Amino acid sequence: MPVLLTTTWAGAQIGMRANYCVDACRTLGYALGELGILTELRAAEVIIRDENTGGMVECAPLSPRWNGKELDGHCILTLPDQGRYIDATLEQFPGMAELRGGPAVGRCGGMLDPRTGKFSAGHSVVRIPEGGNIALKRGPLMVLYTLSSDADTSAIVAHPNVQQGEPLFRRAAMNLISIVLGYVRETSYLPVALRDTPFPRLHALMDAIGDAPISRTDGGDALFTIDGRAMRLDEIALPAGTAPAVAPA
Repeated sequence: MPVLLTTTWAGAQIGMRANYCVDACRTLGYALGELGILTELRAAEVIIRDENTGGMVECAPLSPRWNGKELDGHCILTLPDQGRYIDATLEQFPGMAELRGGPAVGRCGGMLDPRTGKFSAGHSVVRIPEGGNIALKRGPLMVLYTLSSDADTSAIVAHPNVQQGEPLFRRAAMNLISIVLGYVRETSYLPVALRDTPFPRLHALMDAIGDAPISRTDGGDALFTIDGRAMRLDEIALPAGTAPAVAPA
């Protein structure tokens, strides 16, 4: 489901600025959180090395800065409980769009804690430490993420631009999930595949919407009509005992 949500979000951004990394992280964070999946936005330095030329360029600094409403920096979304990460706006960086690899959704693999020098296997990592690295290879390009300090990450999340946008991010997230679930039930294989995922809240949402008609309001909200009432996804009652939604960090 993280892959499906991320690629759908990225596809909707065609023709728009690619550097909406904060928008992507917050929207996907709320979307995955609605499915009960824990996420955390993390600021990160981004360095890309071209193996063909040996050239190396810093695409985002380790310490991000706000210039008015523009962020000079980059952030990715991590899924601590799964040892995975998402970079929905990877293609903003030089050479990436030409490779047509789309957004990055991957596993963190083994991690070297720069503070202790201790190596941990990917499955045992709960949260990547400050200064920890994630590497990604696309064609001849090697992308190295170095996670910034928690203080630098907080400077992004706590900024008024982000705080004031939280209701919009959450609204966009509900619409994103609704569109994806509406698409899923039109296929023969995705419902079966998603039932095999370890996300009980997702299964409960799929049961709740069933074949309910989906419509869009003039304002762009996706609504499911259940028992004669048109509702947003987060307004649909789920059975008692269903795992709760998780707020993004």
